Amino acid sequence: MVGSDFGLTSKGDSGLDKQLKTRRSSSVRQAEQAMTDVKFALRSFTKSPGFTLLAVAITAVGIGANTAVFTVLNTVLLKPLSVQGPGPDSLPSLV
Repeated sequence: MVGSDFGLTSKGDSGLDKQLKTRRSSSVRQAEQAMTDVKFALRSFTKSPGFTLLAVAITAVGIGANTAVFTVLNTVLLKPLSVQGPGPDSLPSLV
């Protein structure tokens, strides 16, 4: 096979290297965009503290309610009931 089949150029730079560089730059762009979004969210939260407080309170109540419902369902339905098995005196005898 010829080197061009593998994406090799005359400079010795492979197509794989170019793809990795593109992926790295894509990852950097995504990280920069995420940081920009976080900064925007923080600025928005500081501009309207009432909304921020309300959003945090509603989220906390939702998490608390979810935890309470799961705890009840786990206790009632998911865990096996603790029933004592029959003792040796309660077994019928065939004699």
